[in-house]
Amino acid sequence: MIIQGKDGSLLLFWNDLLISSFPLGLNKLKDYKVQSENLIIDSFKSNRNIKKQIQVYKCFCQLIYNKKKNKEKISGFDHQRFCACILSLVRFKFVDEDDVIFIAPRKKNYKRGKRFIQHLPF
Repeated sequence: MIIQGKDGSLLLFWNDLLISSFPLGLNKLKDYKVQSENLIIDSFKSNRNIKKQIQVYKCFCQLIYNKKKNKEKISGFDHQRFCACILSLVRFKFVDEDDVIFIAPRKKNYKRGKRFIQHLPF
């Protein structure tokens, strides 16, 4: 399900499968990137090097991918953590941003007016 905010939505993919959707409105893409940077900083404080972080983030993304593929329940916290992991992998340049992130603009609702045009044969 795609969650739409007032500015659109942030769609996250893994292995060409849509995993998560986050609204863009109150939270901008920059705010989601700050969460990933905080995750990276906390990992460095826990004495984990970049190679280990990439391995852990990749394993977590694969775990969520398998859950989604098998139609198992994924909690909201797991979706948030998945977002932070994906953006961290992008930050480390392990994955290309264009392959895993898509920013969808807000869908425009076109309301068609009820017009009744009667063609009279003359």
